[in-house]
Amino acid sequence: MKLSTAHIKELKGIVDEALQSLYQQDQELIEFAVNERSVVFRFGLYFAELLSKSSFSGYNLDCEYNRNLGKPKNTKNFSGGVIPDVLLHRRNSNEENILVLEFKGYWNKANRENDHKKIIDFISQTEDNQYKYALGGVVELENGYFNVDYYLNYETEA
Repeated sequence: MKLSTAHIKELKGIVDEALQSLYQQDQELIEFAVNERSVVFRFGLYFAELLSKSSFSGYNLDCEYNRNLGKPKNTKNFSGGVIPDVLLHRRNSNEENILVLEFKGYWNKANRENDHKKIIDFISQTEDNQYKYALGGVVELENGYFNVDYYLNYETEA
């Protein structure tokens, strides 16, 4: 799926605002280095509230949704299965895949390379990719701040 420049800007703004809310309301989750699922859940609550007031309000927001038309999700680099942290999409369709996010806390020392590969797989617009998410991001949660590396694999339209 492809989004206009305005929609991409809106979506990035919503992600940013939800992360700011996470840091304002639930900073201790990050300070205490809790399980990433707990942090992603809280992010999802803030994100869902903001989405409900946006042009993306009709889409499904899911955490760790590992199904593709009833079968396990897999990608070019993860043929044995893959579980993305956050998806904004329409379930049971690959026609309206909007956003895919992976989260990593500073306390998780795992190599970030696989997270970036996973996002690149999901946003690929090639014919052999069944997902074609419009936008992907790897969210780095640091103590006191966050960073999002976004990925886009097409030319945007005005």
